[in-house]
Amino acid sequence: ILRARRFDDFASFVWDTPQIFEVTDDVAPNDDGSDSEEKKVEPLSASDLVTRLVTAFPGFADRLDNYYLFRKAQLAVADLYRSCREKDRRLAFRDIDQLTAFADSSTVAALRGAGLIEVPAGLAKHIDSKRHLAVGLTEAQLRAAAVLACDKIVERLKALTNLSDADKQRITTRHVSGFLLRTFK
Repeated sequence: ILRARRFDDFASFVWDTPQIFEVTDDVAPNDDGSDSEEKKVEPLSASDLVTRLVTAFPGFADRLDNYYLFRKAQLAVADLYRSCREKDRRLAFRDIDQLTAFADSSTVAALRGAGLIEVPAGLAKHIDSKRHLAVGLTEAQLRAAAVLACDKIVERLKALTNLSDADKQRITTRHVSGFLLRTFK
């Protein structure tokens, strides 16, 4: 796919999208406070990069019917953020907290295990018997319910009055879904 789009590698694909990052007319300061010769580079947009991945790579287009989950594209962007943001400021995505929960069957299972998602008895029996749930509308609905549940968890956590504003800013669906997977697997 990359070669068909005339890109040598994935990095070329990411850097080729001028609308996902901004080079300002401001100059970046040197460590001593003087102006450097380099232009100031602002972080990329995580949302725009997710959209670009979904558009360019069919494997990232995680959607069924009216459910647009984009789990794989969001995971790719979150991995770039986690592993590279300190090495390259452009990857310290300015809107990383706008990503939704990375909902998959494990997220659904974790939320069910924590008693935060209920499913009809017949579906629960199917899931509990460890039988594979085919990719389809029911699976997409469960994953969408997991995204909404994670959003509600974040909303409720942020409503706690004993948290500072800084602590509330750090609570994201990305962190909640990660916590659920580590805790309730």
